[in-house]
Amino acid sequence: MKLNIEQRKYIADVLKIIAIAQFAVIGYSGFVKGIASSFVGSGVMFAILVYFGMRVLEGGKDE
Repeated sequence: MKLNIEQRKYIADVLKIIAIAQFAVIGYSGFVKGIASSFVGSGVMFAILVYFGMRVLEGGKDE
């Protein structure tokens, strides 16, 4: 699917917002409750979502 730069920026921003929100909810609650697996898993998910956001932005260079 071909996306223009504005669409790519929007998708990357949405992924960033989702990453921050899930880390705030799941990661913080895991940190407060002392559930290390929840905190670490949320951190990994944050990194994955940010990575995909960056890949969406870079996608325009491949076309």
